[in-house]
Amino acid sequence: MIFVIHILLLLIVVCSGRVSFTANGDWKAASDSKICEERYLCTPEGVTWHPDYPNELFGQKNGCDMLQNQGITTIFFYGDSYMRHLYQAMSITLREDYKQGSMGDSHGKPAECQYTEQLTLAICVDNDPQKVCGGNVTLLYAHERPVVFDEGDCATEAGNVYFWSEGNHPIPTQNRNSVNNFWAYGDMYESLVCPSSMEYWESHPEEDQMDHHKYCSVWWVSTHFRYTAYYPQETVERVLEYNNGMRAFFDGVPGGRPDPEQTSSCKGINYVDVYNMTKSLVTTHREVALQMTYDQVHWSMEVNLVKAQILLNALSSSG
Repeated sequence: MIFVIHILLLLIVVCSGRVSFTANGDWKAASDSKICEERYLCTPEGVTWHPDYPNELFGQKNGCDMLQNQGITTIFFYGDSYMRHLYQAMSITLREDYKQGSMGDSHGKPAECQYTEQLTLAICVDNDPQKVCGGNVTLLYAHERPVVFDEGDCATEAGNVYFWSEGNHPIPTQNRNSVNNFWAYGDMYESLVCPSSMEYWESHPEEDQMDHHKYCSVWWVSTHFRYTAYYPQETVERVLEYNNGMRAFFDGVPGGRPDPEQTSSCKGINYVDVYNMTKSLVTTHREVALQMTYDQVHWSMEVNLVKAQILLNALSSSG
């Protein structure tokens, strides 16, 4: 099996009821053709992601079992098209339907929407709630502002998980300089998210903070490595700086605010990295990577399925 268990090189930090999950590894040839032919986790040349951490290859049965054992009933995906693709990939993974698994029956499943075209064609986007795991887990996507803890999201609902990310578009009322600008996004979250997150976590005993039966969890997902920068705010250096800054912001360490000694006031928001996986694909297999992006900005179904595996392993590590 390609997703083998390696020596623990993954950084998983668990403290004060939160997880910081970094996925490292390499893209190398698959030794099991089923990973490519049945799970669609490979490039056309048969190269797949080999994580450097204890990893489980999730599908319908073990993925649903893990979620239900943790008490997870709803997974929200908040953000732009990057997060919509993750929402679609999670639906495909938990149904093990790679042909048209991103869409529910009510969408009609147009004939054009098969395999990787599910993520690339506008007519294939199904933003209706997706019932998976025998109807026991619901997936939802919304292009909205981030979760606010005191307005119903986490305030009353145990069993909810929120994956959330943005940064690739200007902040409303600001110009393009706010794109991939961790200071600008941090300022926005200090007023929109951090006060209610602190209040929420201070009201929950620490022993309950890793139990989805008793609370909800919120995860910031890093943005991914871009194959091509079309604007100055999309360079490799700018995107890396943004991800490092947002990680420091949510980890509560210096580096996420303009003042080098200042830390954010957010509390209890988990972090999961998908940047390293996408960077590894481009830096070690650049010509192959070009085949895995339809516009040199967004990644194909196969790469997003690997992202979904990382998210599921992050959730599994938190239980």
